[in-house]
Amino acid sequence: MRDAAELVGTQEWLDPVAKPLDEAVGAVFQGETGRTVKDGLNGTWLGHLLHPVLTDVPIGAACGGAGLQAGLTDPSSISPAPPLPFLSGC
Repeated sequence: MRDAAELVGTQEWLDPVAKPLDEAVGAVFQGETGRTVKDGLNGTWLGHLLHPVLTDVPIGAACGGAGLQAGLTDPSSISPAPPLPFLSGC
């Protein structure tokens, strides 16, 4: 993971986009309102991290659906191109 972060850090062409984006995101999380938004996104109110719920559940559902579609249907009835949700999730 560290190698990937170092690789991204060496991509100078990202700097013109990264700096304004960093400032915009930083502005959202300033003050008491920003802390509330940050705590909500981090799952503080839930007592657990929210990131796994927001990422792993949709990806798992899409992959599971693709697996069920491939395994439980007649192969001749499956379209040659998978639906967009499966492309984005698996």
